[in-house]
Amino acid sequence: MTANKRHPILIVFLLALLIFLFALILKNNIVSFPNWEYSGEDTEKIMQVYSQKNNSNAETDSNSSKDNSDLPSTTKYIIQKTSLNEEEISKVRTAILSSEFIGSLPENGVISLQFFNFENGQRVLLDKFLIGKDQILTSGTPEIFITLHYKYISSLTPSNLCEIIQTANANGDLGAWSDLSDTKLALKYASVIKYRDCFGI
Repeated sequence: MTANKRHPILIVFLLALLIFLFALILKNNIVSFPNWEYSGEDTEKIMQVYSQKNNSNAETDSNSSKDNSDLPSTTKYIIQKTSLNEEEISKVRTAILSSEFIGSLPENGVISLQFFNFENGQRVLLDKFLIGKDQILTSGTPEIFITLHYKYISSLTPSNLCEIIQTANANGDLGAWSDLSDTKLALKYASVIKYRDCFGI
């Protein structure tokens, strides 16, 4: 037999040997998936593992969207204060109505004064007061927004609202902003520019 005729026979023999060795490797579980007991005859088990894993992920995503009622008791908290009591509301109303700036507000000007508290690291918004010219409004669209920590209510008097706001501002317990541009704000509220510190802006 010539060398040219031996070549194809040798190649076929080597391919057959490789196929045999590969089949032997699979049969003896030399190739395996991490953490799975796998045999070449048990492909269904792999599909079951995938299915169980996907179901587990779906349950995890579903549970993560629930509220904290299912969390361990150490992570639960109850917000103790959600609104001002009658005495606090009366004190705030008196301070606003007797403030030095309320009579100088423009006819259609509205200021929102809202109190807040911190409980368990969470900011809790309390009652809101809408301040108009010479009155406390029951409705309206605010153009100036003021948020004040409720702990200052105990220090309020009929004559110190501006002073309290300035103190809170210095202590980082005040928020104040407006949706109006500085130009529009200055034009519309020109009559209360001298009380600017009362608004914290």
